[in-house]
Amino acid sequence: MALLGDDLLGLLRSRTDEMMEDLMGLLRVDSFTYSPEGVNEVTSWAERRLVGLGFSTERHPQGDGRFALVARWGKGLNPAVLVLAHSDMAQRVPKGKDPELLGGRLVFPGVSDMKASLVSMVYALEALIREGAMPGELVVVVSPDEEQGSPATRGLIEREALRAKVCLGVEAARPDGSIVLRRKGAAYFELRVYGKSSHSGSQYGSGASAILELSRKIPLIFSLTDETKGLTANVGYVRGGEELGNALAGFAEAKVDLKFWDMEQGVEAVEALKRICSAAEDSRVRIELSGGVAFPPMVETPGSTRLAEAISEAAEGIGIKGLKAVATGGEADVGYASSMGVPCVDGLGPVGGGHHTPEEYLEVGSLPVRTALLARAVALSDELF
Repeated sequence: MALLGDDLLGLLRSRTDEMMEDLMGLLRVDSFTYSPEGVNEVTSWAERRLVGLGFSTERHPQGDGRFALVARWGKGLNPAVLVLAHSDMAQRVPKGKDPELLGGRLVFPGVSDMKASLVSMVYALEALIREGAMPGELVVVVSPDEEQGSPATRGLIEREALRAKVCLGVEAARPDGSIVLRRKGAAYFELRVYGKSSHSGSQYGSGASAILELSRKIPLIFSLTDETKGLTANVGYVRGGEELGNALAGFAEAKVDLKFWDMEQGVEAVEALKRICSAAEDSRVRIELSGGVAFPPMVETPGSTRLAEAISEAAEGIGIKGLKAVATGGEADVGYASSMGVPCVDGLGPVGGGHHTPEEYLEVGSLPVRTALLARAVALSDELF
């Protein structure tokens, strides 16, 4: 098939400037996951482009004003190739700062997780349509809340997975270029501590510090980590007290996440966290823990292994030598499809790294190459399943 060779790659390389222009436009949008307007702007961009390619689209409103997007190609009569993407990002767009090109890397929050992947997805599908190589049935789901665990989009993904024959995730390729066969699952929690506020000088003894109680819990939460088993526990956000800081804190809160390779391990970690947070050392303090498993793990199956091997072989034809399929600790929406028994391969976006940090980057040279690989992966998915 022509899509294996240089013709497609040459076409996409000739369109690199167009892809970069689209990407730079998306980077200017603050699509932080708690900014519905910006998230909707990015989702709408994907919608316009897919409609322009001939997809039919559906908007699925969510409670806070944002919407998830489903785009369909085909008549819906047969099992589909399911492609998963998201339009939110883990950080805010920094004010007064522009994307920076450093030695072939474009550095900016959200650049590879996953705005470059959205651009790559659109151009890959356009190339398949031009080549007459689109699957008979293909469904794209763009989640607007993936960075929160897709709480409002999960049911939609699972419904589409029920009639999918295979699922491709367009999260960024690993920094070494590898695609992904396994991902950890994750559980997210909010821990709230209610104490009794009092002046820290004249009324010290009459207060009960929520911050003190929270500080007792944090080391216990971190102690759940067992890296030899791939289990990690993290407290990634803490807030409490009053701005002046001259009173015992009446309230404190933290966000906790657990990551695990299988559901049995995850359930055990969740129960251990609940025990830690079941009671306060100070009887005047009350603790509330809310949350649970957000992403199930993405598991390797014979079908996903077969597809990953075929993608690796196809990669040779466009100059990607020795493409590996690996396990990674980050969770993603493909876990939902995987939990429904659908073979999944992820990491099919351009190469990037530093995700969820100000140093997040895209390997610019990978944009046309990995777009060509994504197009081939879509075509292979339809051939093999």
